[in-house]
Formats: sequence, C-alpha cells, structure tokens
Amino acid sequence: MAYPPTAPIGGINQSLFPFKVNSEFYKEWVQITPLANFMGSQMNMPIYRHKLKDGEGLQFRVGRLSALDYKNPVVGLDQRRGATQQQQVDYDSVDTKSQSFPVRLEGSNIVRLGTPIELPASVRPQLIEVSERNLNYDLFNAMTTDIYTDKATQKPSFDRSIYSGYNPARGTYNALGGLQAALDGLTGVLYTQSGMSSKTILDAQTATLRGGKTGTVEHAIQPAFMKTRNGFPMNGNIMLMNPSCLDSLMSDPKFFESTMARGTVISEDQPQAIHGADYLGKYLGMHIYLCPFLMDYEAVSEDATKRAAWNIVMGAGAMTVGWHEYPTIATAIDEIERIQIFTTFEQRGVKSLAFPSKADPTKRIEQGIMHVFSQIPA
Repeated sequence: MAYPPTAPIGGINQSLFPFKVNSEFYKEWVQITPLANFMGSQMNMPIYRHKLKDGEGLQFRVGRLSALDYKNPVVGLDQRRGATQQQQVDYDSVDTKSQSFPVRLEGSNIVRLGTPIELPASVRPQLIEVSERNLNYDLFNAMTTDIYTDKATQKPSFDRSIYSGYNPARGTYNALGGLQAALDGLTGVLYTQSGMSSKTILDAQTATLRGGKTGTVEHAIQPAFMKTRNGFPMNGNIMLMNPSCLDSLMSDPKFFESTMARGTVISEDQPQAIHGADYLGKYLGMHIYLCPFLMDYEAVSEDATKRAAWNIVMGAGAMTVGWHEYPTIATAIDEIERIQIFTTFEQRGVKSLAFPSKADPTKRIEQGIMHVFSQIPA
C-alpha cells in the first residue's frame, strides 16, 4: 500500500495520514514527555490539559474560584436577607499557535519503503523526538523564562520563592532589582550553606501550605491530585529538581537517612505518575523528581560569582496545555517521486497559570508554582 496521493480528491487534501495513525502518533510521543503523567482535564492536576472545540478561536481561558469560607455557613433563612459570600472568579488567558517540523527526504527508495501505517525508519523516531522535546521545551520555558524574561529586572514574588541558605525580609527582597540580584545572597554550595538541603525542602513545603513564608499572605498552593501505586487517590506537591543539586542534597544526613538509606524507593503511597531512577522519594510530603531539562535554566548572580539551580515545586493547577489541533502527520511527494517531505503539525498553547495577588490585586502571581533556588558549583 503506497502513501496517499497529494492531489486533492473531491476538494479534500489526501496527503494527511489516517486518523488512527495520527492518534497513535500523538499517544506515542506525548507519553515520552516526563511531565505527561502530570497532565489531566481536571483543575486539581498539576498541568491542566484543555482541548478546544471548533469555533472557539485561537485563545482559551482558565478560571479559578477562591475557596469558600467553610467556618461561617449561612444558617436557616439568612440567605434571604443577603447574608451570602461574595465569590470572585479570576481568569487567565492562553494563546495557541500553529507549528510544524517538516523533514525532507530524497531518493525513490525512500518512497518505496513507506506505508501510511509506518513511517520510514529514518523519519519516525526523529518526528517523535522533535515533538516530544519541543513540548518539554515549552513546558519548562513556561515555568521559568517565559515568566521572568529579564533576570536583571524581574524575579518571583516573595511568597512564591525560596532561596536556600538565607531568607531576606520582605522589604529587603522587594527592594532587589531582579532575580540575579536576589542570588547574590547565596553563600556556598554545601547543604549547610546555600546548597540544596532538607531545610530548603521543608521551607518550600511550608510556604506552599501557608501561601507565604511569613503568614498567609497569598493563596495557598493546593496539593496536586495523583493516584498511588495501589490505586488510591492522594494529594501532594511535586518538586522538579535540577540534578546539579544532588551532591549537596545527598550530603545532608537528614534527607539521606530518612529517604535513601533504606535502598530502592518503593512505598505504598508512591504516585503512579513518578517512578523509576529519576524519582528520589518523598520527604515531608514533597515528592522529589529529577529533571535534567532544568539544567538549561541555571542562573548566575548579579556579581557573577555564584551559579544557582532553578527548581520548581508544582501543586494543583500550576500550568495549562491547550490543543486546538493535536499533532498530526502529513506527507508530500514531488511529481517524479524523488523527493518526499514529512511533517508534523499542531495548534498548541502552553502557559503557567497566574491570577491577581491577594496582597496587591494589580499584580499577578503564580497559582501553583513555587520557585526554589540553591547554589551549585560554578
């Protein structure tokens, strides 16, 4: 069976692959993504996945309802006198964009190899890999550089950031010019200094629960919903850790003895979504997962003497990925069948969700992300 002809038949472009092939292609490459199992269509997942319907346009919105005051119910018929809670609905908008990765092959032998079910061996792995790596790239960009494009003038909110080894006061931190200036306070790479440590993980976990480091200033980061290996539901936060932090963290006896010293990390409440060699285990309610992709987002201090790892703590509704069109495959053949072009195509938008700050409604703050910085060897 040959590849489908490129000429339109009945006004329909025949160069597109069958729906079943495209569906299998999407499932195959998206499951390679290390964050794929964190995606779901419920807002209590770390990454909210949305599918746009025809006619919805190129932009979609994600809403958030503030938690109701559970301590003060309306009793009896009081609601008839206006004793109601005022609910505020906030939205964040996400733009989708079209993108493709065309691959050009030459030679009649390439054409004879193909069928609509299997791409040539030299093309299929490349298309899967480039799609997978591009989704990873967009996801990690959305957590880091897309939010703070200028490290010299921008930095995470005081209540959405942890700097290992020191804790500047709110006024001191807010007066700093940007992320690079904030990193000047790092004092060393050891766990007893500004390296990654059990204390840093505890600080991050406490800040997510309280909504801030010095009291409940912002909305708390809600735990993400996951299922355990035994199938039971659970809630927890996930720390995506830069592997460069591993040396200092493993040197911390509190972490090592409570998490790693007993051998392979397998527990009843271990999430199905994170396992394998990259899963370090659970520490104080925080599931720690190594992400090599974060090594591309290390930052240098303003005085250029310190290098910092950028780690991410994710809770519920941290990000969103929206597809107007899932990845599909198309092919084109020239008139004498000597040149063949394969391509992927998708319409997608990726963004970290941000909503108005409780402390200052004129500013927006990440909904489900805590940024954790620790010093690593330069």
